[in-house]
Amino acid sequence: MATISGTSGSSIDVNSLVSQLMQAETQPLVRLQRNQASIQSKISAYGNLRGALSSFQDAARAVSNLNNLQPTKTSVSDSSIASLTANANASIGNYSLEVSKLAQQQKLNSSSFASTTTTVGTGTLTIQLGTYNSGSNTFTNNPDKTAVSVNITNGSLSSIRDAINSANAGVNATLVNDGTGTRLVLTSKDTGAANSIKLSVTDDDGTPTNTSGLSALAYDPTASAGAGKNLTQTQAAQNAEFKLDGIDISKSSNTITDAIENATLQLSKVTTSAISLNINRDSSGITSQLQSFVQAFNSMQTTLKQLSGFNPTTKEAGPLAGDSALRGALNQIRGLLTRQLGSESGTYSSLSQIGIAFQKDGTLALNSSKLNAAITADASSVTKLLANVSTSSDPRVAVVSTASTVSAGSYPVAVTSAATQGKVVGNAAANLTITAGVNDTLTVSVNGTSATITIAPGTYASAASLATEIGSKLNAASALQAVGASVTATAGSGILSLTSTSYGTTSTVSVTGGNGATDAFGATPTSTAGQNVNGTISGSAANGSGQILTSTAGLILRTTSNATGSLGTVTVSRGLGAQIESTLANILGTTGSISSRVEGLNKSVEANNKQQQAMSTRLAQIEQRYRTQYSALDAALTRLTQTSTYLSQQFAALQNSNNG
Repeated sequence: MATISGTSGSSIDVNSLVSQLMQAETQPLVRLQRNQASIQSKISAYGNLRGALSSFQDAARAVSNLNNLQPTKTSVSDSSIASLTANANASIGNYSLEVSKLAQQQKLNSSSFASTTTTVGTGTLTIQLGTYNSGSNTFTNNPDKTAVSVNITNGSLSSIRDAINSANAGVNATLVNDGTGTRLVLTSKDTGAANSIKLSVTDDDGTPTNTSGLSALAYDPTASAGAGKNLTQTQAAQNAEFKLDGIDISKSSNTITDAIENATLQLSKVTTSAISLNINRDSSGITSQLQSFVQAFNSMQTTLKQLSGFNPTTKEAGPLAGDSALRGALNQIRGLLTRQLGSESGTYSSLSQIGIAFQKDGTLALNSSKLNAAITADASSVTKLLANVSTSSDPRVAVVSTASTVSAGSYPVAVTSAATQGKVVGNAAANLTITAGVNDTLTVSVNGTSATITIAPGTYASAASLATEIGSKLNAASALQAVGASVTATAGSGILSLTSTSYGTTSTVSVTGGNGATDAFGATPTSTAGQNVNGTISGSAANGSGQILTSTAGLILRTTSNATGSLGTVTVSRGLGAQIESTLANILGTTGSISSRVEGLNKSVEANNKQQQAMSTRLAQIEQRYRTQYSALDAALTRLTQTSTYLSQQFAALQNSNNG
């Protein structure tokens, strides 16, 4: 018999025997574990693939950004006087600049009051912005700035400041302590001569122009000091005045976007002598972006080869060898890099025309000399080749947005009926005498929202001045401000009109009530709802909403023309950089090929884990069964051995007895 002992002291080594049996039983589990490791390796490889594609996507996004593709460089001989920026379409040139005045806001201040809580007075302040002509001593309302009335119920200086600031009337109010008391300082928010301030007062003390009560804040630049001109001007509103190449120019702002085409001039200081402005061609920005783009592609391609190629050193294929998702992504990218665009991109239709081309080894290279020549010849076409650019040939059409579903090309725009605004027109001349409690209230619905106002009592000089009062009160109404509704109030031949500032079928104005409705607008004023613009984009009917036209593909345009007929052409170019970025976004997206593969692999991991768990449970049961069986056999053999020993002893004893 064998002489090796097991744990029971028998002739069988149960542990060794079970271990050897289980090695054979666990082979399916080992195969599952190896398969799991292979799946995890592929998931990791897809992570590396995603990272490589994402890095190249970032580079493609950078070259599709118009802000990174400005092939111009500007310089100013004295940067303390002005600064200059230019876009890709700016013409190369040199300019002489002389600045005689900077645009500035008007500043007015009141007389000194004891403290911020001092009561000034109550009533209504009406703020109107416009242009004051000192030569003719006239004030002309700014047609783009609606008069705003501010109700002053708490007449303290600080409350008046807060009420003015809350009214959003184009004027900022602050309090300044000059050492002897506190003054109210008013500053127009915008610069320019057309933003001079006129402050009319309806004073609860009945005297709107003297220096007591709320009328202490009245400021009519055409009036006499102390009689309606009760604030002190410390800074006049004025335009920027300058000469550009000897041409006199006046602008309301120090930021000027329309003096030099496709360039922005920022004025900072007046000059004592002329300075020079220069716009030069500069390709360094585009060159840098495209160098990064080429390097990112080559780096990505190296990573993809490592993931899918054969390693001669290890004699092993990459984890994604033969993978269709990887191969498909690379083929799509290479196809775009060699693609030719249509005429919408301008002079250049392929990357090779601006110096980007594949080499014999499959890498990309940038020919800087060829790129510089292309930029010099037609910088705008270079940007169109790389980025998404949408332009309109007619200034009355603005591109709001271009959906990704809009193809590159030219889109003729035509309007068959222009957008209109809702309005109400009185049918009788307005009563210019307003009496409190008699005809001083008016309820008006604007775009479906109602507001009730109280008109300041008194006899108005003209229907236009009454219209200004009604318009300013409506525009200050909280109900209308809450929904962004406002009106323009006008008068013609004594008849009042209110026009909504919005366009389209939701633009409506109607007089619905108030004791002053008939006196202001007559017994049967006429309300007319606005209409949406109707037109076509590329010959097909577009959806009109207000002034917005939207094509079925998602080209959204804003039309500001009151005329009908052709409004030029919108040109959409889909640059190759933008196309590559969009393609990679789809590949890397949640519904892309890589995500689908990883999702499938993760499911395989989950299924493999379940199989391993089930198999591990089964193997534990098998091992236990083996141990039970062979332990029982071991015990049986032990008993047999003991019986054999006993019998041998008995036979020996019997033999000894017989021999004796």
